[in-house]
This record gives sequence, C-alpha cells and structure tokens, in this order.
Amino acid sequence: MKTKIEGKELVYDIAQEHLILESIFIPKSRLEKIARISRIIFIPKSRLEKIARISRIRCGRRESVDDLNRERKGNKKRTERHQQSQKERGPETIPRDERERERGQSEPERTRANQSLSLVMAETVADPRRKGLKRLFLVLNCIMLSVGTCGSPLIMRLYFVRGGARMWLVSWLEMGAWPMLLVPLGAAYSRRRSAEGPTARLVLMDRFLFAAAAGIGVLLGLDNYFYAYGVGRLPVSTSALLIATQLAFTAGFAFLLVRQRFTSCSINSIFLLTIGAGVLSMHTSSDRPAGESKGAYFTGFFMTLGAAALYGLVLPLVELMYKKAKQAVTYSLVLEIQLVMCFFATAFCTVAMLVNKDFQAIPREARNYELGEARYYVVLVWTAIINQFFFLGAIGVIFYASSLFSAVIIATLLPFTEILAVICFQEKFQAEKGVALALSLWGFASYFYGEFKLAKKEKEATAGTVIKPAETEMHQQGLP
Repeated sequence: MKTKIEGKELVYDIAQEHLILESIFIPKSRLEKIARISRIIFIPKSRLEKIARISRIRCGRRESVDDLNRERKGNKKRTERHQQSQKERGPETIPRDERERERGQSEPERTRANQSLSLVMAETVADPRRKGLKRLFLVLNCIMLSVGTCGSPLIMRLYFVRGGARMWLVSWLEMGAWPMLLVPLGAAYSRRRSAEGPTARLVLMDRFLFAAAAGIGVLLGLDNYFYAYGVGRLPVSTSALLIATQLAFTAGFAFLLVRQRFTSCSINSIFLLTIGAGVLSMHTSSDRPAGESKGAYFTGFFMTLGAAALYGLVLPLVELMYKKAKQAVTYSLVLEIQLVMCFFATAFCTVAMLVNKDFQAIPREARNYELGEARYYVVLVWTAIINQFFFLGAIGVIFYASSLFSAVIIATLLPFTEILAVICFQEKFQAEKGVALALSLWGFASYFYGEFKLAKKEKEATAGTVIKPAETEMHQQGLP
C-alpha cells in the first residue's frame, strides 16, 4: 500500500509487516508502534495519512495556509460526494455486515483503533514523563562521567607512584571492564523479550554501527596509551590541565563533523574554560617530578596533549555515528555500541601487551609493589571500574545531550581534580588553581544559562506555532 504526501512516500507493507515513512517527520520508534497497532486493529490508509500530516505540523514543517485550506476543501468535497452516494444507494442497499467487511473494520475494532491512536498521538504531541526520564538518565550519566573524570587520573597516578611501570597494562585497564556492560544489556534484552516475545532481537545494532564502533574502539585504544603514558610521567595537576584542552579540540571537530551550533553563551563558556587552563599552565615549570628526566617529562607532556586531541575527535565521531545510524538509537543500542568500542580497544591493547610481554611481568610487579601484592590487584580492579564509569558516562551524555556538553563537563571538573590531587598526593595548591576554579565554575554557569535560554525559546515557539495547530488539525480532521 503506497501513497504520496507532499512528495514523500508513505509505504505500508502488510506482507512484510512494517511501516516506512521516507522522511524525518515521525521517529522510527513511533512508526513501529503505529505499525504494531495497525497490524492488530487494521488502521486504514487514510488514518495513517492523517498521522503523517499531523506529525508534519508538529515537527514545524507546516504547509502554507493556502495548501491547508485546499486540502481541507478537497476533504470536504470528498465527504459530501460520499454522503450523496450513500443517500442515493440507501442504507439497506448493502447489508451492514458486508459494508463492515468492505471497510475492513467492525465497530469495536474502530473503537479500539480510535483509543489506540489517541494514545499514540498524545504521546507524540507531548510526553512530560519521557522528558523527565531523559533528564534523570542525563543526570546519572553526568554523575558517572564526573566520577570517572576525577577518579581516573588519581587511581592511575597511584599505580605509577607506588612502583607500577606498565603503560600498556594501564591502557588495557581503561577499557578492560567492558564485561560490566553485559548486566544492563541482559536486563534490556529480558525486557524486550517479555514485551515482544520470542521474536525479540538479541542484538540491535546493524553492520554499519558495528563497523563504526569497531573503528572508534581502535582509536580509543591508541588514545588510552597516550593518556596512560602522560599520567605516568606528569603530576596529576599537569596531566589534568592538558586533558582539559580537549574542549577546544572537541568544539572544532564538533563544528566540522556534526555542525554543532555555537551560541554566545557556549562561546563564552569555552573561552572561560580555556583561560582557566591557561592560568593553571603558569606553574607547570616547577612540576617535574624528582628523578624524572627532562626528555621523559616533555614526551609525557606531548603524549597527553595528543590524547586530548584524539579524544576531542572521538566524541564528535560518536555523535556523528548516532546521527548516521539507519535505525532508532535507544539507550540499549548505546550500551551495545559502548561494548563493541571497549572490546576492540581492549583487543588493541592486548596485542601490544603480548608483544611487550606485560602479562609475564604482572606477578613480579605485584610482589614488588609498595602497598603490597593484594592492594596492587585492588588498584588494578578499581582502575578498570572507574575508567568504565568515565567512558560509559561520556557516551551517555553524548546520547542525551551533545559531545560539546560532555567536553564542557570534563573541563569544568578540572579544578576539582586539582583539589583532589592536593589532598591525595600533597601537590601544591597555588593561587592560580583557585582562579582556575572560579573561571571554570563561571564557564559552566554560562553554558547552562545559554542552554536554559535556548530551551525556553524553543518551548515558547513550540507552544505558539506547533502544538496548538497540531491539536486544531486533529479536531478538524476528526482524530480523537
């Protein structure tokens, strides 16, 4: 069954049991829900056309007034012709049962169709509950990202200052806790199976997403090595400072890859956070650890800077992957993508560890560790867990917000990481760190103020030009 709506093709294939709208007016998840309802209660083609038309209005793609009036007049004329033909034939010309069979629906079926479509359209027009859940998941991912951002350099630095020296081992640990993701993925599959039955898919991602996630995973494996090398050679304050520069790299790559929009508030936020990082750089000349050669120090310096640049590329690449996906991107799918990225990053580091013979050196290093052999393995386990929090929180924030917002959070937490470094490793807290803390908080507040203004403006525009016309159109077209 096919029809044309303003140049867009609406296809409802009963044999294949799916509904496709070759446009962006209705999300795929919504189409699948409509298709499931239509398979059960036989929604006619005309009603599906109304759904597409109302969704078009809701999404801000409203036709001109003349087009709408022309369409309404056409509908009115068709209705009048149909009523006239019914009067000419008479109500008893065709038996009631036969008329219902021709129309494909009985009265109870039409009632169920109206009730189901009322639910679908109500969810489409406004769903505050889903918005609340989205905010909740965004907050949870921000918490995980914050724990990983502050805790990762501290636990990794603890490994190095107490006698650890295996760079590839630490790189492996940054993604090595990927089996943790099997727990939420198993729960998500169990929920899908209970809702859809035995036909529920075990794996949601397609080949494109798998290949893209695998490629990004290899980049993350290389980025992990750069970062581990920098943390092993530099104090936490210096390495955290350099990692914060990824905000500038993320902003540039986000503009090139995903056409990230910049507002005056977001530009001000980036400027303030960059200035804060520059203020912190004023004391790096005295940060070289005792016994560290100048060459090793500068190698670690540039490796950390390279890690910031590479991760600044990875964040927009993940967002671009979401945008280019040929399927509905849900949080379950995001977890699958994270699992694939972590697996390939771990595999990349595993090959390097085999070449470097790190697996044979682990027992010997554990025996000579300053905190003891048992605590050595505890440090390794927590390094893996905290880093998994970081990466899982980062892709979650990208999914629910944007790659730029993820980078802003990471940069904002820089001064807090500095304070924790002072507490844990007795690093000096100069006045520059206090100034950087104030600038970072100012930048964070500026970013959120800009987002608040943008959300308020979009809400006013939606209330004035989108929702009300959609509701009016629903009543005029006879939809419940």
